[in-house]
Amino acid sequence: MPANDDLLQKILSIEELPHLKATLLNKKVEITSTETLAIPIEPKEGAVEKRFRPVTIKVIVIMVLISFTIPFILQSTRKTEVNIWPAVLILALIAAGTIHQAFFSKKLNHNILISHDGISISNDFFNWDNVYDTAILHLPLGKNGTYYLVIILKNEVYYKYDLSNFYGYRFKEKLAGYLQYFRGHLPTTSVHSHPV
Repeated sequence: MPANDDLLQKILSIEELPHLKATLLNKKVEITSTETLAIPIEPKEGAVEKRFRPVTIKVIVIMVLISFTIPFILQSTRKTEVNIWPAVLILALIAAGTIHQAFFSKKLNHNILISHDGISISNDFFNWDNVYDTAILHLPLGKNGTYYLVIILKNEVYYKYDLSNFYGYRFKEKLAGYLQYFRGHLPTTSVHSHPV
């Protein structure tokens, strides 16, 4: 699929430009077609769609850590005359930012619905007839980078959706598997081989 590779390379060069400093530090901007990433999946019998929802595990972990930290800070300040309000303010800001990211940020909190008709993300719907390809884009933002689902239309316009709030074992590969399955490009693991 040389045309597909050329289009992915074009998107890669567009996305690389704002992150040139990171690429100079040997952090790579990468894009991979979901056809390459896809693993065989096992949809439930009779499944007509697959929904992926953002996971708020990060919020739970941070809130538990904060709830254990505050009593410790309060108890330690009783023994000394230290002003605790800067620490409490910092913890409150961290908690507020985390809660906003996990529940209120529309950029990070969208459902991904994949069916035989197409892909629906938030209020955007992409019919398979108009989709040229789907890919996973990795931008070197932050410590581990940020992954995006890229939907490339036949007119070479593309849309990217942040996957920061989606977690799970081999999430990107499973997402790619369901994209390929519902598009009709990937068999399920329930395909049996014929005896020789």
